[in-house]
Amino acid sequence: MNVNHIEDSLNMEDIEECLGSMAALLWRVETEKARLEILNRHGFSHLNVDAVQLLKNPNYRQQITHGDDLLDLNATMRAVQQGETVSTVFRVVVQDGKTIWLKLASHVDPQRPGYVWGHLIDLSDVVNDFLHQPRLAWGMQSSKAPPSFPTDGGLLATFSPPQKMEDILRLLFEQQEEPEFDSILFSDVNLKDKKVTVYSHGAPFAELEQEKTYPYEGTIAENIVTFKLDHLIVDDTLDSIKPIDWALFIPAGIRSYYAKPIFNVGKIESVLILCSTRPKAFSEEQTKEFTDVFKSFQSALQQWRNQPEA
Repeated sequence: MNVNHIEDSLNMEDIEECLGSMAALLWRVETEKARLEILNRHGFSHLNVDAVQLLKNPNYRQQITHGDDLLDLNATMRAVQQGETVSTVFRVVVQDGKTIWLKLASHVDPQRPGYVWGHLIDLSDVVNDFLHQPRLAWGMQSSKAPPSFPTDGGLLATFSPPQKMEDILRLLFEQQEEPEFDSILFSDVNLKDKKVTVYSHGAPFAELEQEKTYPYEGTIAENIVTFKLDHLIVDDTLDSIKPIDWALFIPAGIRSYYAKPIFNVGKIESVLILCSTRPKAFSEEQTKEFTDVFKSFQSALQQWRNQPEA
């Protein structure tokens, strides 16, 4: 039997027919951009579970996941984001108080680098058949498979900054000849304390507190370091599985962004992020167009760090 021929002849309609009414979500993640793609229609609606939001949105995940299983599920999603083969079984509690058992699993295919493939399936019937037996043991097992990409931290100098980071960002924003981005954000990275401090300028972030601190885990900076990226373009934040996108960008209406890291002695020091309220606002062809912006910012950043504390 030619197995390869059979696999090649299958399409998504064939797979969905095999799944029937089973609640099974097939997906893949583009690891560099933490972008989730849904590969099939699925049968979770009758379970009152938004399976896509469960994978994407940490807030929804926290609301619906059983408290004893949340840490393990979040750790699993973090492993998926970092490009690992992983699996876990967990419980969600829906509006009527019913408990649903789900299995989340991912797989790294060496023949298709840069992607993690996975599924989310309903195990409730199987588990309920064994309720009289000891509680199932579950957990996470992973095998790292990160891709490798070149790193570049060189940015040059062009202007002297004011004292406040908010003023530096405003001047950078005003340098635009055309409004190619709607707002600008600076993430100052503290690797020792595993935190990032965020500054911003632009209407979408008008209500955002300056110098607000977030955990380093799940940030753009961590994503860049993990995959050794020169820069990161996110086409649509609504497809993202990064916690920072759901905590910071999506609530502000940011749909896409271009992030450029700054390194010091080989370690990430900060990230400058150009943001747009439009999806797919940035492309690889635009990277050279932003060179002057980053050159200006590199000089301003150095002087900002060197100024005496008030």
